[in-house]
Amino acid sequence: ANNNNSNSSNSDVTTPAPIAYESYLLHSSHINVAQVDRVSRFRSSVGGDWPGFSSPTNINQTCACFKHYFRPISSLDFTRVSIFSPLAGTINLVQLPEGRTDGSYGWDVSIRGTTRQGYGEYLVTIGHVNITDHSAISKDKSIALGAVIGHHIGAFVDSDIAVLNMTANRYLSMFSCVDEDVLAQFKRWNVSNRTYPIINDLQRRRYPLNCTGDGTIANGFIVNDTNNGYPYANWMKL
Repeated sequence: ANNNNSNSSNSDVTTPAPIAYESYLLHSSHINVAQVDRVSRFRSSVGGDWPGFSSPTNINQTCACFKHYFRPISSLDFTRVSIFSPLAGTINLVQLPEGRTDGSYGWDVSIRGTTRQGYGEYLVTIGHVNITDHSAISKDKSIALGAVIGHHIGAFVDSDIAVLNMTANRYLSMFSCVDEDVLAQFKRWNVSNRTYPIINDLQRRRYPLNCTGDGTIANGFIVNDTNNGYPYANWMKL
């Protein structure tokens, strides 16, 4: 990360930051922001077509990725980069990444917000975690805000995070859900507001991506992103 506050990577942003309409579900980043080199944007081509063109959660049937990927600084030992719970809640599911049959790519950990705090409809999934303690990080166990889930699995894959509103049945950018303190951390590392990390639906439709099988294949590859997502950058350099 380059803490120079130059905002050179997002100088194209002229719109004001929107109000955080998800009422601050996330009170921490799942990874130390100072250890991050870059973050992918919501609806970018990074990670392929996810959750899939025909997924019921993809309301507008958009070919894009509805996650954020976090790539640690290359000089770090990725296996020592800690992964934290960005909210208090209950572990809803611990499973292998799709298509994997062992833990070599880590585990995907899904945490449901607490109904007491009014976040029971939200499910936050963090990918590719080398879990520290499987007895503690297991289905139906409570987890505290900031609790260590484990470490990132390694340099061969990026850490990722997805936020699902289960009532609305749609995915949201984590930057719509972080509180002001967390947003301030990202602002110190070259993310100027809540808008820049998100390629909105109208922008993506103006410059659509093309998925394999015309989007009929779940998690299909994106085949026409040949210029780093032009005109919308795939990555935010921190």
